[in-house]
Amino acid sequence: GPGGGSGGGSGPGGGPGGGSGPGGGGMEMTEHPVELKFSNVPPGYQLSPANRAAIIRYIQKLIEENLNKSAQVTYAGTRRTLLSSMLQHARQLDTFSLPLTVAVLGPADRSDYDRLKILEALQDQGPD
Repeated sequence: GPGGGSGGGSGPGGGPGGGSGPGGGGMEMTEHPVELKFSNVPPGYQLSPANRAAIIRYIQKLIEENLNKSAQVTYAGTRRTLLSSMLQHARQLDTFSLPLTVAVLGPADRSDYDRLKILEALQDQGPD
């Protein structure tokens, strides 16, 4: 499975409030839902908690490097796609989804830019 790594990291921010910076924009935590799709996995595949945690650490590192700021990636629960259930009858392999939430602390007016950079970081890692 994916490599070890020490994890750690306390995540961004220290709670609500704290907008001590000058000017209007202020900092806020924005949440961006993303869904990783794994294709060609055996039907009924379940990701182990250890592998899920390793993937989340890896994704968090990618996003932080791409955004050049801290992010908090959390697991948002399992969800199987209807399409994968239908395709399962047509072929032997399945699609597995890993829904995540990426929280980023930054200027409120840069939320769309952060979302774009998150998606770029994840798309760059996909198969060509």
